[in-house]
Amino acid sequence: ILDLYCGSGNLSLGLQEKGRKIVGIELNPLSIRVAKLNQTLNQLQKATYLCQNVLSYLKKLPQKQTFHTVIIDPPRKGAKKEILEIAKRKPEKIFYISCNPTTLARDYLSIKEN
Repeated sequence: ILDLYCGSGNLSLGLQEKGRKIVGIELNPLSIRVAKLNQTLNQLQKATYLCQNVLSYLKKLPQKQTFHTVIIDPPRKGAKKEILEIAKRKPEKIFYISCNPTTLARDYLSIKEN
């Protein structure tokens, strides 16, 4: 599972208990420290939380690298470029969490157009 804009891991941390391997990407170093602390406190070991720019991370992934599931919780500006990179990898499921219906619709439509 790829968790983009993972923050402190709130959306993916519990999935480790189900045996899922998680890769969490977040630009905020404090959020990554909290995600790692949460992981330690809950005695979970199946996640890797990385402090990186989401788009840069996606562009650097090898083309053959795939993820079954992608969770994305972008900032209000949305994730148009990121969602196109995600779509190239053809994950089985994408869970897009949004606080801005306008950018959510725009990003969804950008996948449909490509």
